[in-house]
Amino acid sequence: MATCRDIIYRAYRMMGVVPNTDDPTADELETGLGVLQGIYDRVADARDYTPVVASGTYDANENERVTGATAVNLPTTVVDCVTGEDRAPKDTAFVQYDIGAGFVTHVSDRGSWVALDGLEAGDEAPFSKRNSEGLSALVALEMAESHPGAAIGPMTAQKARRFQTIFSRSDTIDPEYY
Repeated sequence: MATCRDIIYRAYRMMGVVPNTDDPTADELETGLGVLQGIYDRVADARDYTPVVASGTYDANENERVTGATAVNLPTTVVDCVTGEDRAPKDTAFVQYDIGAGFVTHVSDRGSWVALDGLEAGDEAPFSKRNSEGLSALVALEMAESHPGAAIGPMTAQKARRFQTIFSRSDTIDPEYY
């Protein structure tokens, strides 16, 4: 498990801005957290959602954007539209909902729902179990333009591109359990 702080610290080291023996400053950590949150927001906003207007407590399905409900339950199982049988939510399925305080986004990460909003430095970084190095590389790539003297090498750029491929498929997939 890598925390958001771990991802950000590694990103600064990949850029060559902070030596391996030092930690980024509080301001640098805050900047990195903003970039990391922006990555998650961008991925969530690029998804296709089925709009749902509900009332009361609503049991969400995969890839729905729910408004009007007073509470939303994330699915532990869904009915497969092809087989008609219950199954676990597909990997990288999203659910967004607004119960009156603005939209909140959750994603199915290998069978568990993970919040993508309001992340703090000590929180586990979503998708870091898959490829924390690639996530750090993507943060580094996005921060490098605003840091004089930052250098992104070809391997870091390749790691960032490889990490992004988990979001490039248009359909979700069945979860893989290791």
